[in-house]
Amino acid sequence: QAAGLDRVAVFGNRVVMQTNVFGAVPDRMAVKPDPAAIDLVHATHSQIALEGKRGTQPEAEVLSSLARNHGAQAVLLAGTDLSSFYADEKPDFPVMDMAQLHIGQIMRLAVA
Repeated sequence: QAAGLDRVAVFGNRVVMQTNVFGAVPDRMAVKPDPAAIDLVHATHSQIALEGKRGTQPEAEVLSSLARNHGAQAVLLAGTDLSSFYADEKPDFPVMDMAQLHIGQIMRLAVA
């Protein structure tokens, strides 16, 4: 909500999506994709984590359309591996990258 968003799609592995990042995203804010969308995002996340897959423009567009079609204003990349998916093709949809949040917090703690 601090980012001015009311609805976000959580993309990550299956458990992260089904639990809204283990309860960190309130149910009222989380878009609930259908099972086929969860399967697609989970499979993509697994390919990234296990094979270092990079996203293509068509794949990035599919993920963005999944979020839009489910009423999301932005996508929360809730798997640190997912940031590499967009390394070659920048998303055409607002994203919040949890990897960047993790890095920022680590740096703040390291210099404290």
